[in-house]
Amino acid sequence: FVFFFQAEDGIRDVERSRGLGDVYKRQRGIYKSPKEHSATYMCLMQKGDQATGVSDMGILQNIPIQHFAKFKNIILGAKVLVLDANLSVDAIKYLCDVGKKAFITFDPISQDKGIKLLQDDILGRITLLRGTRSQMLFLAEKIIKNPGSLENDESIIKAFFDYAGKITNGQSKLKYVLITSGDEVKCGERMCSGAVNLIVQPVEKIEKEKIVKTGGAGDALLGGILFSLLELDKDDLVKAIEVGVKCAKLSVISKENINPCLLYTSDAADEGLGVDLGGRRIIKKN
Repeated sequence: FVFFFQAEDGIRDVERSRGLGDVYKRQRGIYKSPKEHSATYMCLMQKGDQATGVSDMGILQNIPIQHFAKFKNIILGAKVLVLDANLSVDAIKYLCDVGKKAFITFDPISQDKGIKLLQDDILGRITLLRGTRSQMLFLAEKIIKNPGSLENDESIIKAFFDYAGKITNGQSKLKYVLITSGDEVKCGERMCSGAVNLIVQPVEKIEKEKIVKTGGAGDALLGGILFSLLELDKDDLVKAIEVGVKCAKLSVISKENINPCLLYTSDAADEGLGVDLGGRRIIKKN
């Protein structure tokens, strides 16, 4: 698995962040910009959680293609590439090209940044697109002649599949389009026949007093879906969405950035909490 993300200051210093900090200590390929400063953050905390925040991730736009090229062999052998719209268009295109055999996911991050997805044939070169309903509706309105026809989530999902097929002359790689909202997850799967299989998974209601934080729930959802599709019940989308929703739930009820129930194998992992599944993942014992 290959991830491209912004390393945050103090990531190794907070005890409850030790899981991600462990990744930080072992990650390779860090790019140090000779001119630009690290990303700038401003957030409003409320009862221990981030109520709202603003971040400037513009520095990621300045990572040169030459830096990614240093790790071409790693990208070529990656099973999954997790990308988002904080990267430059050139970087996204390069990674999609070199890692074309991988399962590539893409997160638009925001409406303005998500426009990058519609440049050239990027949409047709990714495997899974995920975003909130507002993000996806905004992007879908840019690729369809009659935006008024986008009556529901199913029509939004179909618009992406149709556009991806059009810009790649029917050779689109896009297989899944995932839309998240507060109470349910919807995922469209493009079948070999061209039809769209729509899965709707309600999000389990959680008592308000049990919710510790909401940040990271989307990433946990995606992680669960990917793990299920690629390592558990391959190609079983219904099962994958169920696993993803459960992972998201575990994320919001835990004070840790990574719920101990979802520890990955690492030097810092507490083996007493879990069982190693082939060196890939640790799931908490029941």
